[in-house]
Amino acid sequence: MTSPTPSEYTWPKFSPSTCAALHNKLVQRARTSIPDHQNLPALHRNLFTLSDAPTTHPDDPSTDIHEYLGEPLTEFLSLIDHVPSDPGRSIQSTFLPFADPPNLHTLWRFSEADLDNRYNHAVLLYQDTFSHNTGGLLFDAATELVCWLRLPGFPKEDDLVPLEVVLRKWCQMWEVGKIWRDLEAPEQVRFRRWCEWELEETLKAWAKLLDAIETRMPGDSVGDAKSQSGHLSGADDDDTYGLVDASLLTRYRYTSFLIDFLTLARRSRRKPDLQIAPGITSFTSSSFESLYNPESPNSVRQQTIKNRAMENDEVQPLLIFPSPAVIPVRPDAARRNESNVDDAGQFGLFLLDRRAGLYSQPDLDFASSVSFITASGCSEHFQHRRRGCPWLARRRSSSLREILEFWTVGVETGVWEVDEGGVKGGMEWYEEFGRIADGSMKTLDDGREVSLQLDWMFSGSF
Repeated sequence: MTSPTPSEYTWPKFSPSTCAALHNKLVQRARTSIPDHQNLPALHRNLFTLSDAPTTHPDDPSTDIHEYLGEPLTEFLSLIDHVPSDPGRSIQSTFLPFADPPNLHTLWRFSEADLDNRYNHAVLLYQDTFSHNTGGLLFDAATELVCWLRLPGFPKEDDLVPLEVVLRKWCQMWEVGKIWRDLEAPEQVRFRRWCEWELEETLKAWAKLLDAIETRMPGDSVGDAKSQSGHLSGADDDDTYGLVDASLLTRYRYTSFLIDFLTLARRSRRKPDLQIAPGITSFTSSSFESLYNPESPNSVRQQTIKNRAMENDEVQPLLIFPSPAVIPVRPDAARRNESNVDDAGQFGLFLLDRRAGLYSQPDLDFASSVSFITASGCSEHFQHRRRGCPWLARRRSSSLREILEFWTVGVETGVWEVDEGGVKGGMEWYEEFGRIADGSMKTLDDGREVSLQLDWMFSGSF
C-alpha cells in the first residue's frame, strides 16, 4: 500500500509530435460536438504562422521567441491546430471546461517573480479559463514536465508530470462522456457529475476487492469458485447483486451515483456484512435500515440539511461503508485541526450518528468523490499526496474507485490479513499513521513501510 516516489517513476520522454497529436485530437473532438460543425471554418496549424504572432520574448525584445522556448516546445506549438481569427473564447475555441488552448500572447501571463528561480524557463501553456492571471498548465522547459499552476505560490518538484499524461487524461474525459457540450448553451463545455464509464469501473473495482478477500477467507471455496465462474458467464441469479434495496436509498435521499452503485454491486458470497477493510463493513439492507431508522428528525445531520435548504441532494455527504466506531464530539475549546472532520468544512455535521467510515464527498463535477473518516475524526487518510491534481484546475477528493483499488492492494500484498469475517482488524489500525504532511507512514511488524496516501500517477480515475 505504498507508491513509488516521483523520482522512481519512468516518465515518457516529451515527444512534441505525440503531444501535438493528442492536442489535435482534443480540438477535433470538441469541434465535432458543435451543432452544424461541418460549416465551421477550417482549422489552421502552427501558431507561429498567425499574422500577430510575437517574434520575441515580451520582456526581452532581443531574445527570439523560438530560442527562448527551446526546440521541443517550439516544435509542439508548430504542430498543433488552432482556430483562425478567433476573438476570444468562442464556441470554436472551447475544448475543456477549465482550460483554454495555447496562445503565444499569454505564455508569460504570470509573473516570473511568483515562481521559484528553478522555473526561469517556464511558460503558461494552457490558461485557466476562469483565472487568466493566476493559473493554468505550466510547462517547465528545463524538465519538459508540466503541472497546474495556482498562484500565489509555485509548484513543487513532485507536482510535475509529463504533458502526454495530462493530454491523455483530457482525451479520455471526452471519449467516455465525462466532458460534454451543452447544446442549450453550445459555447459551454461542461463536466458530467458522473458517467456510465465511471460507474462501470467502480463496480469492477468493488468486484475485484470482494474476490481478493473471499479467495483468502478460510473454509471450502469450491462452491464459491463455481459461483464466480457462473457470474462471469452471466449465469448468476439477480439476487447476487445489490447491497441495499433501491427503495431505502431513495427514501434517505442518496445520490443517483450511489443508488446505482449500491444496487448494482455484487454481494459477498461468503458473508453478507463482510469486513472489507479494517473496521469497515459493507452494507446490507438490514444494516442500512438499522442505522437510519433510529435517526431523529432533530438530529444534527437532519437539522443541518434543513437549515441549509439543501435542495440538491446530489451534493450531500452520505455514508457508503460504515464502521461500528462512533466519533467523539470534540470540545469547543479543542485546538482547531483542519484534518479533523469537525473542522474540515463542517463535514462533521453530516455524519450519520457520528459513525466513522467511508462517506461520499460529492460536488457538482465529481459525484464519486469520497472521504474516509477514522474513529478519532481524522479525514486525511486515503487522499492524494500531491498538492493538486496534475490535469485539473483544482484538487478533488479521492474517488470511490481509487479507494476500492487501494484497499485491494492492501489485501493482495498481505498488509491486511483475512479471516472468516473478512479483513481483520478494527479502526485502531489507522490511528498509528502520522499526518499526510509528515508522510502518513507506518512500519509493519515485518519491517515494511506502508503509506495511506494515494498518488495521482497511478489513478485510473479523472
